[in-house]
Amino acid sequence: MADTSARTVQCYDLTKREVHYILQAGDEPLASPVGVALDVASNVLVSDSVNSKVYIFSPQGEFLRELGSGAVRFQRPAGIAVAVNGDVYVVDVLAHKLKVFEKTGRYIGEFPREGSGEPLYLPSNVAVDRAGHVYVTDSMNFTVKKYDRDGNYLRSFGEIGDAPGSFARPRGVAVDSDLHVYVVDATFDNFQIFDQEGKLLLFVGKPGKGPGEFYLPSGIFIDRNDRIFVSDTYNKRIQVFEYLRQGTP
Repeated sequence: MADTSARTVQCYDLTKREVHYILQAGDEPLASPVGVALDVASNVLVSDSVNSKVYIFSPQGEFLRELGSGAVRFQRPAGIAVAVNGDVYVVDVLAHKLKVFEKTGRYIGEFPREGSGEPLYLPSNVAVDRAGHVYVTDSMNFTVKKYDRDGNYLRSFGEIGDAPGSFARPRGVAVDSDLHVYVVDATFDNFQIFDQEGKLLLFVGKPGKGPGEFYLPSGIFIDRNDRIFVSDTYNKRIQVFEYLRQGTP
């Protein structure tokens, strides 16, 4: 997990109950780590919004290289997601784009494409489902936009508002194994769950410090076992939930 204020990435092994820290990339200290993801080789990808770089570290925290070094420049990289086939998607906030790389690190391109009619405005986070669909929190358009793996626009859901199903400050986005879409809202202090058509199914959380309560949540991640990790920023913790299918004992 990225601890932006501490300028570090904290790496926890929940099985061994061990932790180690990533503080710098080679001789360059981390300045503002904001996005973290694991690639198909379990290397750790870290976006640094101030250094305007995406670093790649080994699972042990050894600096390996920069993503896209020499081929592409980031303005303000933020959210990162890795597809099942190994493609890497990086949100470049100030460019209002997603930049896409093969698992080898080769730069493929970016989207939305010019003239697509569905531009992003200060996107923040990205998720990829098991079918290869890409979901982006489009912060200042107050929506989540869905694309296919080639960057073709499919649909949007959500709108500005203060009612369930709308957004005020959408941040993290994630998808479970049944393709439900989870969106963290930092103003509502909750996460909302939608189906593939954008219909609201459930919302979880409220302001507070207790279990299931949040204070400015900012990110969300769902692992292969459908455990849901939510970064509860001002409560300085990660809360863990589990998605249980209907009929689960």
